[in-house]
Amino acid sequence: MVTAFNESKDLAYFASKSLLNACNYLVEKSNNSKLKFCNIYIPVIIIEGILYESFLKNNGTLSLSKVNYSTIANTKSFDDSASSILTIASSLKLNNFIKELRNNNDTFFDKFIELL
Repeated sequence: MVTAFNESKDLAYFASKSLLNACNYLVEKSNNSKLKFCNIYIPVIIIEGILYESFLKNNGTLSLSKVNYSTIANTKSFDDSASSILTIASSLKLNNFIKELRNNNDTFFDKFIELL
C-alpha cells in the first residue's frame, strides 16, 4: 500500500500502523479483562479521494482500476494471531461501503447466532 502522487510522508504506512496499534491495544485490553464477551474488530481506513487497486497480470503487465474499497493482509509475522486484514475505503462512496458492511455483518450474525 502506498500513497501515490504525493511527495510527503508515507501516510498510508502510518495510517495502517496506527490502526493496527489501536486494534492490538483493544484486543489486549479485552483479553486482560475478567469479563467474558466477544469483540469483533473491523479495521478500516477511510481516504479522501480516489482509491486505485493494482496487480500484476499473468503476462507481466500492470492492471490498474478505480475501486470503492480494497483490502490488504498485514502479516507482521507468520504467527496467525499477528496477521490482520485491513480495509481501505474511499470517502467518495462511503455510504455504499457502510451499507454493504452492515449487510455483511447482519448476514454473519444471522448465520452463526446459535454458535455464538
